[in-house]
Amino acid sequence: MKILHRVPSAHFSSLRAGGTVEQVYLPQTIEELVRLLRQQENLPLLGRGSNTLICQRQPAEAIICTRELDHIEETDGQIIAKSGVMLPRLATYCARRGYQGFAPLAGIPGTLGGALTMNAGCYGVNISDKLVWIELLEQGAVVRRQPEQLDFAYRHSSITPGLHTVLRAAFRLESGDPQQELSLLRNSLHKKKSSQPSNLPSLGSVFRNPPSRSAWQLIQSCGMQGFTLGGMEISPRHANFIVNSNAPLSCADDYLLLARYTAQRVYNHYGIRLMPEFRYLNREGWNHADTLF
Repeated sequence: MKILHRVPSAHFSSLRAGGTVEQVYLPQTIEELVRLLRQQENLPLLGRGSNTLICQRQPAEAIICTRELDHIEETDGQIIAKSGVMLPRLATYCARRGYQGFAPLAGIPGTLGGALTMNAGCYGVNISDKLVWIELLEQGAVVRRQPEQLDFAYRHSSITPGLHTVLRAAFRLESGDPQQELSLLRNSLHKKKSSQPSNLPSLGSVFRNPPSRSAWQLIQSCGMQGFTLGGMEISPRHANFIVNSNAPLSCADDYLLLARYTAQRVYNHYGIRLMPEFRYLNREGWNHADTLF
């Protein structure tokens, strides 16, 4: 197992901001990951940190990063992927072979473990749509769960960081035309690039969409688009993105302050509470969304 010492957490968050982490563990196998978590069960686990805000002033002292657990295999009409596999890689792998239902996920920059935890999705497709089973580490035991056991809903599952660790997952395969799937993948990437601020570091969508209206519409109508705090800015291109416009000098904690202020503005105008789509990690561990706002 690789162990890194005194590493800027900006290296492990797509926001490219955060404090210094004393130790970073990089398991090379599922077995190493399981053994480490059985020894130190409270260690927070990250993939690529694509929706994780790591506190600047009180960062976690140690983290596990699964980015090297990136193996994909096919067996019995299923594809089995480890938790560190990036969604763009999984989507491209499937599209090239003509497997349907994965191409729209190519624009999501996270790993499989994080994507399953929050049931990530894009353009009407969710990562749980073709899920057959998930292998989890749960209270020290490796268990296999079916989708119906995990309460999947819009940007939600019952997989809880700190209580569960995604190890790998299997998806059913439906054959189609590789050229058609690759075309769909390219179109999805083009649509995402043209509508979202992919040129600057961010954590993706800041808030979940409430039932009544899109979060970006509510934020935009409150006059928040382009608002800045330190080096963090409500993106002029897409109001539901906070971008780091001054990396690597920006303070990660300003992201949380700006998100809170934005949510308060929306609530004051419309009486609608926006809930964060990002996760927040500090020295105390993971903080539930309800405690942030």
